[in-house]
Amino acid sequence: MAYLTGDGPTDLAVLRGRLSMLVEEIGEHAEALNKERVYPESAQEIADVLYVALGTLFLMDSKGDQAYAGTEAVRWVTAKNNQKTPATHHMSGGKAIPVTQ
Repeated sequence: MAYLTGDGPTDLAVLRGRLSMLVEEIGEHAEALNKERVYPESAQEIADVLYVALGTLFLMDSKGDQAYAGTEAVRWVTAKNNQKTPATHHMSGGKAIPVTQ
């Protein structure tokens, strides 16, 4: 496992590698759903997606001057999404869109 070192190009290469892993796992999840193999195959594949995503966030926490960047990103996204309700947002194409007044 390569770790983020703070030297730019290495970080980018590691993150691109993690992105490739994530895309591959999402593809396996989609394939399982398309074949209507929901339980346990699709559930296992989405767990793989979560595993790779969380691993990437943990990796980002190990970066020297940006320590806890992954943890802070999770906190920010959680706080932002916790404010979304059916009264404030509606779903469109898989995205939560603010309700206009």
